[in-house]
Amino acid sequence: DSEGVDIMLGVCANGLLIYKDRLRINRFAWPKILKISYKRSNFYIKIRPGE
Repeated sequence: DSEGVDIMLGVCANGLLIYKDRLRINRFAWPKILKISYKRSNFYIKIRPGE
């Protein structure tokens, strides 16, 4: 993450899941994801603005 702590990324039929210390900290549904990209060791997820 932005603080340098290791996180894990899970991919499933419903979307992307973010885990920290084996605890899910966030979930992004596929319809809300606009773009997925990476540059070197950084991984970016661009999502639609909230309602």
